[in-house]
Amino acid sequence: MSKRTVFVAGLLLLVPHVWVAAAAADAPELITLSLPKGDPEAGRAAFQKLGCIICHRVVGEDFPKPTSATPGPTLGGFLGRQSAAEVGMSIFDPSHEIRAVVRGNGKKSPMSDFTEVITVGQFVDVIAYLQSLR
Repeated sequence: MSKRTVFVAGLLLLVPHVWVAAAAADAPELITLSLPKGDPEAGRAAFQKLGCIICHRVVGEDFPKPTSATPGPTLGGFLGRQSAAEVGMSIFDPSHEIRAVVRGNGKKSPMSDFTEVITVGQFVDVIAYLQSLR
């Protein structure tokens, strides 16, 4: 079982209703689920604890300057206009937007895979924090 399967399985424990549909035999499964509302303050703390500030600058925050050789995008108010699913997908599979919008050449995001270190609680809290940015 892959680590992403385990992570998604953990998410499924949080919701009463799950809809799963397989499009084609070789297509990935599409899963729609509802997550509990996260706590933005706990998400801010988790954002720091997980080391997100090493790569990301956050508009309006006085976090230390990112030190990564491959910094990620600056995060700000635009995340408040995205759905929780869109924000969550950017954490869960950061390359999906890069391939589709930014680079379009199949390159992968340098962002680490957090599925083995982030808890489901931290995940929903970080989403709430990012959506609270103004």
